[in-house]
Amino acid sequence: MATDAVIANGIQMIEQENSDADSPRTKNRLGVMDLCIHAAWFVGFVISAAWLLDLALSMAPRYVQQVSVLALLLFIVVLFLFQTRSEQRRLGVANTLTLFRTAIVCLIVANIGFQWPDLTAWVMIVLSIVALILDGLDGKYARQNNEMSAFGARFDQEIDAGFILGLCFLVVDQGKAGTWIILSGAMRYLFVLASYPLPWLSAPLPDSFRRKLICVLQISALLLCLSPLVDGIFSAIIAAFSLILLGASFAIDIGYLFQRRHHQGADIVYHSD
Repeated sequence: MATDAVIANGIQMIEQENSDADSPRTKNRLGVMDLCIHAAWFVGFVISAAWLLDLALSMAPRYVQQVSVLALLLFIVVLFLFQTRSEQRRLGVANTLTLFRTAIVCLIVANIGFQWPDLTAWVMIVLSIVALILDGLDGKYARQNNEMSAFGARFDQEIDAGFILGLCFLVVDQGKAGTWIILSGAMRYLFVLASYPLPWLSAPLPDSFRRKLICVLQISALLLCLSPLVDGIFSAIIAAFSLILLGASFAIDIGYLFQRRHHQGADIVYHSD
């Protein structure tokens, strides 16, 4: 009888521990701990990489400071998204890849406001290509390993949108196109803002290869404009063509949503172009 009582108490303690482990408070605590660990390596990597780039390429004054501030701001955004959209205890491998891509984006976008020599331009283009490769790997890994989540999708979209907007400012800074190209990076944010007075714009969009392709073409076109090999009227033509393609993509999606505007009960899904 005493043995049975001990076994019963042991089973009860295990069930209680499992219950505590699955509680929202425990999940939240574990999630915050995981984010703190990722924050440490993220900030450390970004600052170290910025310092090495400055040492090797003699970057513009305040480059390291700008990278540091941008990294902090972006991680605050990640923390907000994780707390509001994730039910996971861990970021996972796919989101860690996206976070690494975020670090690379910081190193590139922090050049806004600076003129750069040809060598720096090539280094930033190579880093951008690495970021593009990671953009394909994180989603593929998430799909193959059951790591897909609302947080991961939103995280990926926000980094893509911010990267495109940053590249647009860099194209203007380097004199490769007029300020009109910033519309290319701002278009997604204007779409989201328009969904508040026009709720039908917040309806879900079907998965689209066309949308993903144009997103990649948009980034590729902006990188081509930043290349030292392309200058003057040619970079402006490339930028204008990419803007027209992006505008056409948004127009197609807006037309689709307008036709279905009387459908109700849809959750908001942001455009990923």
